[in-house]
Amino acid sequence: MITSKKQQQNDNPIKFYHQDREYGEFSNFYKAEITVNGKVWPTSEHYFQAMKFEGTDEDYIEKIRLAETATECKRLGGSRDHPLRADW
Repeated sequence: MITSKKQQQNDNPIKFYHQDREYGEFSNFYKAEITVNGKVWPTSEHYFQAMKFEGTDEDYIEKIRLAETATECKRLGGSRDHPLRADW
């Protein structure tokens, strides 16, 4: 049987969910600071979660940015006690 290149790629997926395992540097939770518009974010997850509230609650965005861990910022980003941006 002949398999396509795409099928071959799907047989060996790269998993990067856990930042402390192989390919973990591709996880949103990986501790690698990013700087966006002059602000430093501890992980890309911090930035992603905060952007749910862009233009609605700047204090809450800052709370997410300063969260000690990516897990904590994800919990904060999941809150619906604060309004999400209209296009989210």
